[in-house]
Amino acid sequence: MQESSCIKILNRSGLPNLVILFPVTRVGLNAKKRWSSLISTINASKVSALVIIDKTGKGEAREFFNAHVKELNTRLYVIERNPLEPIFDSQKYVLLDEMLWIQQLHDDDTWDGYLCVPSGAEKSDLFLVQFHMDATFSVTQTNDEKAPPARVIFSAIPAHVWNRFSAFIFAQGGHVAGSMDSTLSTVALIICNLKPLPNFNYFYSARHWSRRSEADSHLKSLSFNDGWSDLSSTEVAILNRLYDNLSALNFFSDLIPNGKILEVQNLLLSSYRPRLAKQLQLILSFALANYFLVPFFKVINWVGIRSLRSMGLLCEKSAKRNRLLIKSIKADSLPKIILFIEDNLSGQAMPKLAARFDFWHREISALKKING
Repeated sequence: MQESSCIKILNRSGLPNLVILFPVTRVGLNAKKRWSSLISTINASKVSALVIIDKTGKGEAREFFNAHVKELNTRLYVIERNPLEPIFDSQKYVLLDEMLWIQQLHDDDTWDGYLCVPSGAEKSDLFLVQFHMDATFSVTQTNDEKAPPARVIFSAIPAHVWNRFSAFIFAQGGHVAGSMDSTLSTVALIICNLKPLPNFNYFYSARHWSRRSEADSHLKSLSFNDGWSDLSSTEVAILNRLYDNLSALNFFSDLIPNGKILEVQNLLLSSYRPRLAKQLQLILSFALANYFLVPFFKVINWVGIRSLRSMGLLCEKSAKRNRLLIKSIKADSLPKIILFIEDNLSGQAMPKLAARFDFWHREISALKKING
């Protein structure tokens, strides 16, 4: 397919049916075993179409599935994308016809069971998968507050929610953060009727989240690749997630039941505010870097000790990042957030995020009008 084109999966029968989305990044013998397992699962299930997003770089997934297309009891679509493209940026090109649902399977996870959408499914039903993260953590109930956002991504999402999600990504300039699973989960859970998907188990690989240090490192890496440059950090990734989720409340507002928007907005704002100990840590770190370490290393550099120049630059970056985070904590209402975006984000030299900052400003300003 062309870089700028989308595919729309048609619903030939008009009856409720399922589309499987399978992004592929891994290659080799084990990957091919996983691909064969996917074909077996689909052939034993009721699936209208399989969409492969081939991000292998050399078309390995395309070649494999095209070679096995006659073994597949459903329609096959293959989209080739750059391996370096973020996962949700690649998914925006898939659109669904009415009465279709989309469910993702990822090539670093495992699964078992029967894939289908019940024949009596209604347009706004969200079928939540039996979700397992490790041997000790499982989510099988529809209303489980402990369920991570990733559960929704691997569940069967109705067409009108998925298509709006695709439009949400395009509206940000086509590039979005890795925390889009949280945004999709936030809106889908309040738009849809929650139903179980009892005959299918999804075993999620939580390799990036098993320990706090690994999670922090992963979030920092994601924010850097996202385009946050010197501001990249766990806290900035969480800030990005908040502003995406608030923006989504307006972007999906015509699909959200009355009264839910303000309720979720208040919950999002209250959950972002760090504990007092964390706020004090940010303030002290900023003060130390900005008022002592940065001036100290400037003097060191001025007198000619060049070997310590990199340490001075790190201190400057830390002070800049913590100053931004302290201001973001004070922006605890929609009017303050709008001013924060205007004063601290718009005009920043971060070209990958310029369209996103404009989008946040526009959508959160509109959200403020909805809630008076």
